Amino acid sequence: MENSSNTEKILLPGWGVAVEEYQKLHYNRAVDYGFFSNENHLNLMNPNKWLDATIPKNPYILIAHSMGSLFALRNSQLRDKAMAIIIIGGFAKFAKSDDNPYGKSPIEPAIMQKQLKRNPELLLKGFYQSIATPEEIKFSIPKILNVKQLADGLELLKICDIRNDLK
Repeated sequence: MENSSNTEKILLPGWGVAVEEYQKLHYNRAVDYGFFSNENHLNLMNPNKWLDATIPKNPYILIAHSMGSLFALRNSQLRDKAMAIIIIGGFAKFAKSDDNPYGKSPIEPAIMQKQLKRNPELLLKGFYQSIATPEEIKFSIPKILNVKQLADGLELLKICDIRNDLK
């Protein structure tokens, strides 16, 4: 087996979290969803094209957090060519339904989308407080907030169900 210390580690971050917040994971490269830039360079609702471009030629390890787990698990080319996949807080379906009683209420992302339009900084502050205690991690709110990309990420969380894609 390839020496994993020399293997590239690719980070697929979670919703609304800047890649800088993951420094302790010692990744080599991170996918930038555009949440904190002025560009809408990735179509979150149709990730096949940009996920395929993410695949390196050499062996790699995927590190996927929360929303990033949907991308890591959904794309079989990405998944099948990885030496390892590390999932942190992952899921195959975010929203609760009759057949997914452990999911989050689908109303939560919808409420967050409304809050995002009114006051994105306040929404992110509340979100960061909900995912980590102050002793664990201190998140900072980036200066540039791409409300459209953040809203698309929330929409993805509301509707995405990749359970049938997994074997």
